[in-house]
Order: sequence, then structure tokens, then C-alpha cells
Amino acid sequence: MNNKEQKTEWRGLEIELQALENAVAECVEIPNEWLPKELHDNTRGGRTIARLSRICDKQDGITAHKKKKAIKAKNIEIYREQLDNSGEIDYNGGQVDDMQLHRNQCAIVQAWIDTRFITSEDLIDD
Repeated sequence: MNNKEQKTEWRGLEIELQALENAVAECVEIPNEWLPKELHDNTRGGRTIARLSRICDKQDGITAHKKKKAIKAKNIEIYREQLDNSGEIDYNGGQVDDMQLHRNQCAIVQAWIDTRFITSEDLIDD
């Protein structure tokens, strides 16, 4: 396995571990008894780790826009390093917002249908 393949493999592992971390954060709920009074959720009786993280980010002034900008900057650095090392860019090496990617893909397919580039029947597998 060459250096490029190894870096791509490790980057893929980092992405999968981040996805696992996000899934666990959405599943684990912290009961109100363990939380400071200002973080209590009296409707559900607790908060998920993911929700607590978003609340803390908001209190610290870290917005979703700032997070996206940081991800873009990190991706640019990854791509620049790849270009310097091998003269090529492997787009699988960066961090991806899967929900935004899905919305973009749906939008492009809808635009193709609207402009009659394709028909909805073209999307059905035979």
C-alpha cells in the first residue's frame, strides 16, 4: 500500500469515527439530575449529548456558519497538502456534510427534471 492509499484509508477511518461519535451523541441522554439547572429540559427529562454540545457552542458564540467555515478551511488545507505531495487532489480526503450533499443531489435531479434534461421515468431502475 502506497502512502497516498494509506492516507486516504486513514482519512476514511476518521470520517467513519466522526459519524459514529455523532450517532452516539444523538443516542445518549443525560438526565436532568446530572445537569445544571439552566440546562434542564423539563419536557423530556434530560438532554442528549448532541443537544448539550449545540447549546454550549451557542453560548460560546460558535455558530453553524463558523463551523462550516472551519471545515472548509480544513478541507482546503488537506487538498493543498495533497496537491503539493502528489500533484493530485483526492476529494474523498475532506470532511463532508452528508445532509447538505443529499440536498444538493436532490436539487440537481429536480432541476434536470424541470428542464426536461431527464424524465422521472429515467430514474426508475428496470
